[in-house]
Amino acid sequence: TFAVNPADLSSAIGQNRRNIHAIREQYNRDARIIADPALPRGSIRKGPSCNTKEAGL
Repeated sequence: TFAVNPADLSSAIGQNRRNIHAIREQYNRDARIIADPALPRGSIRKGPSCNTKEAGL
């Protein structure tokens, strides 16, 4: 799981979810991206691991 500023969420996920699929293929791991309004625009951090599916992801 990665966290980004909510304004960067769409870009982080990628068009047609390509960034999510690329992470899954390259690292053979489930990838999730969540919004964290506390993060500044353009930054990314490792988010909490979770077994539940994030809403909309």
